Amino acid sequence: MEREFPRCTAEASCGHTSYDLMESNQWVQDTVSRLTPPGGRVMDLGCGPGRHLRPIHALGKEVYGVDRSLFRLSQSTLRPNAGLVLADMMHLPFQGGSFHMVVAWRSIYLQSRKRIIHTTAEIKRILRPGGVLVCSCRSITNTLYFVGKEMGEEIEPGTFRLDDGIDFFDVCYHFFTEDEVREIFKDFHIETITERPLKHTRYTASRPEHQNNFWVFIARK
Repeated sequence: MEREFPRCTAEASCGHTSYDLMESNQWVQDTVSRLTPPGGRVMDLGCGPGRHLRPIHALGKEVYGVDRSLFRLSQSTLRPNAGLVLADMMHLPFQGGSFHMVVAWRSIYLQSRKRIIHTTAEIKRILRPGGVLVCSCRSITNTLYFVGKEMGEEIEPGTFRLDDGIDFFDVCYHFFTEDEVREIFKDFHIETITERPLKHTRYTASRPEHQNNFWVFIARK
């Protein structure tokens, strides 16, 4: 999830401080229900305080929340009913083929392109054959892309470090074209992909001239 971390470099995961980390997404819940079997094993990758853990558990799934922030994991309200795992998304402590689905919702792009590629390989490794990835990636038409161009440090093509001491504290975002989504996730079969606005953070809502656009896709191993 979007979250605070120490100083960002091109090789560090990063986050944002103003996003409502506790609100789940209904489309994600519906997709988990539709595409996983009863009792299916689901990972929420970058789960933060666990906004999707309770709804997924309520669907009768075996759910695990993975995050590298101990503080965020400690905020989870579903601790008795979900496996909470402190780990970097590039190095997941699970056996290969362990999961029916990975949900990477507003999380995977909070790092450099190189780390995203490594994370993609880890997701593929831990998914079962035919397993599903549900993912959202910020688009180059996203509000924060223009903020990055205006006031950020471009640490690599499409990745910006932001730090204004008010809304952004050493955080970074990578922004995608559709072609880049398809390139980075080329080892998956992308079944659906759409560019659409998701709920604003407090900061992006203050810039109504741009939409909070994401590439939202379902991909299968």
